[in-house]
Amino acid sequence: MKHISEIIDDVLTEWSYRVNDGMPNVDNPLHMAQLERSLNDLEFPPQFIVEFMQNLREGKFQARSVESGKVVDYKSKESMEKAIKDGRAELLEKGDKEEPEKETKPPMKIGTNPFDNKEKDDEKEDIGVGEQKTYLRDTDHETTDKQLTMTKAEAVEQAKQKGEKGVGAGTAESRAGEAAVHYAVRELVSGKSIDDVKKVLVGLAKDKEKILDSNWAKAALNTAEWINDVYGSDIKEVAWDTPSGRELISAEGHGTSSDMFIQLKDGRNVGISLKQTTNVFLLNGGYKKQHGLLVDSLSDTLETEELEAFEKATSIDTYWNGDPDDGQNNGFYGDLKTINNEFEGNQDFKDAMLQRINDYKNLSEEEFTNIFDSDKYLKYVNETEKIISELPHIKGEEIKYLSKIMKDPVIREQFPQFYDALRGREVKLTQSILNQASSNENVAKGLKKLCMDGMHVEDILFGKSDKLDEFITLYGNKPAVELDKGVLLKIFGLQDKYEQYLGVDDEDQKEEFKEQLLDEMNDKIVIDIKDGAKSGEIKIKHTDGEFHLFGVKARAKALGASPALEMNQTTFMGNVIKEGTPDVSEWSSSAKSRFVNARIKELMEEVEDANTEQRQSLKQEIDKLEAL
Repeated sequence: MKHISEIIDDVLTEWSYRVNDGMPNVDNPLHMAQLERSLNDLEFPPQFIVEFMQNLREGKFQARSVESGKVVDYKSKESMEKAIKDGRAELLEKGDKEEPEKETKPPMKIGTNPFDNKEKDDEKEDIGVGEQKTYLRDTDHETTDKQLTMTKAEAVEQAKQKGEKGVGAGTAESRAGEAAVHYAVRELVSGKSIDDVKKVLVGLAKDKEKILDSNWAKAALNTAEWINDVYGSDIKEVAWDTPSGRELISAEGHGTSSDMFIQLKDGRNVGISLKQTTNVFLLNGGYKKQHGLLVDSLSDTLETEELEAFEKATSIDTYWNGDPDDGQNNGFYGDLKTINNEFEGNQDFKDAMLQRINDYKNLSEEEFTNIFDSDKYLKYVNETEKIISELPHIKGEEIKYLSKIMKDPVIREQFPQFYDALRGREVKLTQSILNQASSNENVAKGLKKLCMDGMHVEDILFGKSDKLDEFITLYGNKPAVELDKGVLLKIFGLQDKYEQYLGVDDEDQKEEFKEQLLDEMNDKIVIDIKDGAKSGEIKIKHTDGEFHLFGVKARAKALGASPALEMNQTTFMGNVIKEGTPDVSEWSSSAKSRFVNARIKELMEEVEDANTEQRQSLKQEIDKLEAL
């Protein structure tokens, strides 16, 4: 059995290892969250951990609640001083210190709220509003800090948990980013410098075991600076979209896309949607999973039969095996079979292939890598004829190898149809979605709604809740930028009608007017389908032209790998948000130059992998950009 001094050493060693600077500080809420995690990992009894953490927090910083007249414990000197500054508490006089009545109440479990327990209504009244808010505040902040300091291993375990987690939607990475904003705003409001906050967040991001990455850390700092600059001295509370955070500011059932909230000293609640940058993805990942998310998003606008038809026509199976209704094996596997047939029946193709295979055997490793992007395919060179004879029944790496031969400039120049067919499968997969939108108005309506929701149009222009006085969407660019009402209305060309809407007093008429405006916005969105285009475009039709909002495409980064599905806000839209206008002529010359150069670079990278038809479309867009 370990001596108590050895146990203390174990705890301090583990705790020191977890904090970013190796120097634990009980006044730092992040460090306290790490201490609790250390005690759990060292397998201390749960009841001991609860009582130990409570005892460690108790009695350090106390002040008397102005509202209840009772002594309140604060988790840090800064939070106590802030309560006094805000008029919620007052300093204790000398000798005027009370001990919490611990013997009358069972220990409070971390992550639970005793004020929600109907069996403890009498106890709730005895505790008082001030103590309740202190508890809610501490619980929200601790929940947030745990997400901020979460390790990748812990994120995997959290993902396995079923039911309500109380930590918001999104990925573990995005939650850590949101938590970083929450933490940074709290620290800045308390008087910490941006350099102090940066040291903590950058330290977490550098830890390869932590889920917070450097991109989100930078975005969080930019966003927090914006919030502090605009609202800083007026901020009373900072809350995440957690049960305790919502209850703290009475925002339960807010019904918006808010990721966090700030409550101002005048009582106003502001909901904030947080985006890492203006390069927003509505869908981004493996096709099968993202397709499932797309199908779910369309369930509100499609009948069951329509949804099933959409799911079947646009599934990943159509990429590999072709249209299930035409009875032909005309998908990617069918194109591989065609290569086999041509190799057996077309002597010119066979001779060219055998000659090129022989060339590969005489190339240096560097020359081979220049063609195949890796030397790992060298092992397949002597097996090429065998691989072709087994088409289409070959493995993933073998498919990638054969696809790269079809892309080899020597083969591609003589027989472009083979690579074009393989690469064209992702275009057909993209087109399957766009064609569904073209043939079914409800699919088009669902895709448009996805875009509208992605920009939070309804939240920004109209709001959905009497629990929030304001809703803003912030992008963590440097500097951070807001998508405000003015920019949205310029994009849709509805400034005058929105002013009319604001002037309507009758609530029923106002709601009817709002629906008319939303319908008009929906009608202005156009889903552009071009034969052969690598991606579809979702635009807004405007008197001054068409504004590109979102792009949608299926994309196989390497032929032979399963494709991804992407739906993202365009670089044009990102610049509209940053520059505050969709009129390119009003952009700064530097912004215009960066936009054009960045977009041309993106398109040039696509040209290399594009098939013949795609290349023509890409070069046309490049010509238009160069004209700017």
